[in-house]
Amino acid sequence: MTRRTDPLIVGACFTANTRRPDFERLKALARSAERGTFAALSFTEPPEQFEALTLMSALAAVTERIGLIATPNDPEPYHIARKLASLDHLSNGRAAWGVASEPSSQRANERHDLVNDLWDSWDDDAFIRDKASGRYFDPGKLHTLNHKGEHFSVRGPLNVARPPQGHPLRVHTLASEADTALTIRVADVIIAGHRDLPAAQAFYHDIKQHAAALGRNPEHLKILTTVNPLGSTPNDIAERFEQGFQTRACDGFNLLFPDSTDAIDTFVEHVIPLLQHRGLLRHGYSGSTLREHLGLPRPSNRFSASILPVTEPAHAS
Repeated sequence: MTRRTDPLIVGACFTANTRRPDFERLKALARSAERGTFAALSFTEPPEQFEALTLMSALAAVTERIGLIATPNDPEPYHIARKLASLDHLSNGRAAWGVASEPSSQRANERHDLVNDLWDSWDDDAFIRDKASGRYFDPGKLHTLNHKGEHFSVRGPLNVARPPQGHPLRVHTLASEADTALTIRVADVIIAGHRDLPAAQAFYHDIKQHAAALGRNPEHLKILTTVNPLGSTPNDIAERFEQGFQTRACDGFNLLFPDSTDAIDTFVEHVIPLLQHRGLLRHGYSGSTLREHLGLPRPSNRFSASILPVTEPAHAS
């Protein structure tokens, strides 16, 4: 089997405990993950904790490169699009949408397409801000939706400029078979859990094959396996990660940590260097946006008259 040259993706998910919310502690967790060149971070959100998008907006101000995954509580497409576009601007292109499971596949599909269209309701260069002519934006680069569907009615446009990433990433956690079709169509990242290597390999092959059948580039759909690294030795973790990655059981790992700095600091100090020594993990971030970290192209605006070719981001060594 040919050795993979694309970088291993490592994400961190911090599980909240019963302690009172403490931003200083959460800030320390985010900075530890960034020090370890984790691609992105997320938090579980029990009722007593901070609202996800508010928390990620605050963390955007105290980090520089790490991606920020937030799951909005609001089901309305306009609100989702506006909040995530705002986070993408505040973080300079590091926002990701943690997509919650939806009982109705038709409603979920309509919501996802609407959010995309709202992000595309302005061209990238729509805002001129020309004082001399008095033109704030180019009307020809504004796209009103006037959508009236089965589940949502949205006129548009979005009252936020197009996000730096074009579309903030979509991160899907597969909770049921019903989620699979939508996820393969729209997700940038899939987070899955598998007990053994053969099951993970079969899942990986199946998802990538279905993505290709839909006309997607399978390399633009990343699959991460959820792992609890606690209780294993650094060498065991590095060996397991290399085996899973090189045998194409996954494109990386979503690691579960408690919300104390001890566990992630230990991982950063003892496991990250082993992964870098094996040539699996980058020594620095690949760019400034989350899409660049993951080697994903920036989507073109579907309403634009001229579509420029997508330039593949380079990987850091």
